[in-house]
Amino acid sequence: MILNQILDSIDLGLVILDRDFRIRYWNRWMAVHSGIPFNEIKGAAIFDYYPHFRNKKFLRNFRAVVTFGNHYFFPQKLYGYIFPFKPESNFVSEINYMQQSCTMGPLRNENKEIEYVYISVNDVTEAYIYETNLASALLTLLEKYVDKEEIPAEAAQSILDELLPTSSKEVLAKHGKSPKDKDTHAVIGDQLVDILSEIAGSNR
Repeated sequence: MILNQILDSIDLGLVILDRDFRIRYWNRWMAVHSGIPFNEIKGAAIFDYYPHFRNKKFLRNFRAVVTFGNHYFFPQKLYGYIFPFKPESNFVSEINYMQQSCTMGPLRNENKEIEYVYISVNDVTEAYIYETNLASALLTLLEKYVDKEEIPAEAAQSILDELLPTSSKEVLAKHGKSPKDKDTHAVIGDQLVDILSEIAGSNR
């Protein structure tokens, strides 16, 4: 009872599957963000509600967890999300789906046998949007420096590769050259000016 209260209070999604992919636990966080209550989804195969999990990669990784006790990670930068939930209301205008960082791992019984598999779901939407705006502001500022010939194009590319967790080409392809939130752009831009000035000086 106490454990259930704790698991239903944490700001994290938690799903527990048996070896046949049936849902044995679905915490309150998952119920709120999916719109599906636990008493409805309990005992159903996860594929019944989320058929996209029926793919070779997920099935292979699930079997590795069950067989060898491996842990598997679903980083946001590679997957974006694994559960197609809507983002919190203050992010709806900026992104279609909640960005997630997820982990899948084994749960053992008293005999040390792997009986269940858990999936944890962490909402990283806010960090993702901030990173996107930061990347866009950085790209815009670097373009200005390159246009003024204060930074060589090669040095600008080097700066992007060094500072951004994703490549500049990927950022441009996915998000364009400027963020949607102009106010955020201005604030972040001001924060970057001093940094870029120092970098420009060291690359001359």
